[in-house]
Amino acid sequence: MPSTDAATRILHLGSDPSDLALLLAELQADGLVFDIARARSEAELRAALEADAIALIVADLPLPWEGAARCLADVQRTHPDVGVVFRSGSTGNRTVTESVLPTARAVRAALDQRRAHAQPTDQDRRALLERVVRNQEAHLRLARRDLWSFDEAIRDITRTAAQVLDVRRVSLWEVDPLTHKLNCALVFDRELGLHDTKSELELGQRYLAALEESMFISAPDARHDPRTSEFAAGYLEPLGISSLLDAPVRRAGKIVGVVCHEHVGPQRQWSILDQCAAASIADIVARALEVRDRRRAEERLRESEKFEVIGRLAGRVAHDFNNLLTIIVGNAELGMMRCGANAPESSGLAQIGQAAEDAGALIRQLLSYARREPVRARRIDIVAHVEEMRGLVQRLLGQDVRVRFELCASPLWVALDPTRLQQVLLNLTANARDAMPQGGDFVLTLERGMARAPGQQRPSAHARLCVRDSGAGIDAQTLPRIFEPFFTTKSAKVGTGLGLSSVAEIVRQAGGQVSVSSPPGEGASFEILLPELQQQGETAKGEAARSALPGPALPNGQASVLLVEAEPNVRRVLRMALAQSGQQVVEAGEAVEALELYARGAEFDWILTDQVLPKMDGTRLIQHLRDFRPGLPAILIADFGACSDEQLDALRRTGQTLLLAKPLTPRDLQAALASLRVGL
Repeated sequence: MPSTDAATRILHLGSDPSDLALLLAELQADGLVFDIARARSEAELRAALEADAIALIVADLPLPWEGAARCLADVQRTHPDVGVVFRSGSTGNRTVTESVLPTARAVRAALDQRRAHAQPTDQDRRALLERVVRNQEAHLRLARRDLWSFDEAIRDITRTAAQVLDVRRVSLWEVDPLTHKLNCALVFDRELGLHDTKSELELGQRYLAALEESMFISAPDARHDPRTSEFAAGYLEPLGISSLLDAPVRRAGKIVGVVCHEHVGPQRQWSILDQCAAASIADIVARALEVRDRRRAEERLRESEKFEVIGRLAGRVAHDFNNLLTIIVGNAELGMMRCGANAPESSGLAQIGQAAEDAGALIRQLLSYARREPVRARRIDIVAHVEEMRGLVQRLLGQDVRVRFELCASPLWVALDPTRLQQVLLNLTANARDAMPQGGDFVLTLERGMARAPGQQRPSAHARLCVRDSGAGIDAQTLPRIFEPFFTTKSAKVGTGLGLSSVAEIVRQAGGQVSVSSPPGEGASFEILLPELQQQGETAKGEAARSALPGPALPNGQASVLLVEAEPNVRRVLRMALAQSGQQVVEAGEAVEALELYARGAEFDWILTDQVLPKMDGTRLIQHLRDFRPGLPAILIADFGACSDEQLDALRRTGQTLLLAKPLTPRDLQAALASLRVGL
């Protein structure tokens, strides 16, 4: 091999003069002296090829002008005897060659290869031209393809890419921006004719940097190439992959994926035609990903609109529906009070009351999806409430699942709506059941722990609720999206994608945090952290607060009440419940009638009114009465979302005000009366 060859002309493609100087220095350091020209545009490249006998092109990556890759492909077709060496690295500091050898050795190898090969024949040139035509036809077909069905599209793209580049395997990987891992969307094995998915791979910094700096990674010796060697032991060697041609998939300037063309067998040198084909395939994949994401967004919008319609419909009928439930549960409780707990009828009446309360809970869950239900958290012992659900959890999981509860021995007080706690546990239980169709282990742990709440500097006491199952677990692609609204891995007939998203929303509204982990082969574990209420007197958000201007407390014993309710049957139940509690009742069917009763001298110590009334709502009625009787104690019955926080705050500033929601039971009224008697 000669050490000098001044007659050999080399053309350098680069825009930075310092890179040309570095190239000369690298060659001279290895004893090579050549006549080197520089081309900074397509015109200069073609002029140099026409004027001189160029033996070799050394091209800097990224290529110095747009369209340079296409231009080099034309050069290889028209001047097949001209070799090409790529240099990759940051501009002005190019120290690594595309063949991962020192630049001088890469140049020697390219010139030796040129000398060793005979000049191409007309048949060779004709075969190359036919390949170019076939590639263009394949790319044109993919470019015109309908990409609406993403799964079908990427199957077609990977199959076509394997044929165009004549490789055994083509894989498509998506970059997870949160975990910085590569998740395999699909891999096509040309020899087996099969599509499959693989596990995730760690995204190395050298590999990512190489993708950022070029249109592709050409690695003939992929197992030892510094950019790809990190994949050797866990991926390349087990599959027999020797050479890689990887093209990044970019959207909005960011790398979102990689198309990997994987050659099995002896090491392969990737031609300019191969490299241009890989870049073209990556562009088509980018369009397919964009169409997929747009379709997902449209589907979520449709789902959101569907549930918004359901929410509006439920909101309209909630008042009437809860009136019916109030009548049912009220009469059931009153009947139990009359016949006694030991009477034969008491069991059936209790079931009627429980069924009505469950129906009310369903209405609240339905409205919560449309964000129409206010947060009605109160101070509860979460240990006691979870213990009450032990039997329900066991029945939901079935006999094939072994259930274990590990609960804290002492009470844990948190601010939460008990119905929403039930919703959280039932969703997590149903999720675990679906993950263990053949049975398994379900463990629920509830303990006191320390955690740092959002926005806090120091850890504070929390209730830690953990639900674990021994099911199949959650794959790496699904895990980051597990709490995303409308995202589900189940069929449309089984899941809506709202279960876990509602869990996350309920926990967030309670000031807590939720997380999930799923180590391979160990099932899934959901952890919920809720701030613990430290002092006995601490109240939850949404619970009735003391008025800033408290009025007189109700006297112990008998008192009189103005009852305002438009529905006669509901008014009858409430009147009977109030009389059972020793109250004298003055009735009105609407706000105007109530004001007329007061004007005629009707006497009452407090007012119980529905928010939804003809002509004037309950909020305005209370304010009007307080204009004449400042601080008049009041209980307002409001359906979900019927009364705004601003209206409630205004009422509480002018007197004692307690908010109750339908379906309303006699027990609820008794508890409210007890609060009024002590001034709330």
